[in-house]
Amino acid sequence: MLIAIFLGGSNNLSWATLVLIYSNIEAKVFWLGIIAIILHVISYLDAMNQPWVLTADLIGIAAHILLIFVPSFFYISLILIWLSIFLTLRKAYKHKHLQTRA
Repeated sequence: MLIAIFLGGSNNLSWATLVLIYSNIEAKVFWLGIIAIILHVISYLDAMNQPWVLTADLIGIAAHILLIFVPSFFYISLILIWLSIFLTLRKAYKHKHLQTRA
């Protein structure tokens, strides 16, 4: 759905539609947010020697807490979650690449 919004594939999809859909499923997203926070904490504890992954996990935890308690900041939470995913994938790949070289 997000890809269709960004590419402008349909006139029916917009940011307002995305927020409306999110507000309708907010109760279900709450439980997914709790699970995501728990998984970020586990990842945080597992990645003690990778500072960028620790930072990404903290950003992810903050984003999910913001999403749960202040749903009107949906866009900010979405950007923070994307940033967390990007940092995790980018820096974890570099760390794994450096480990295999040694």
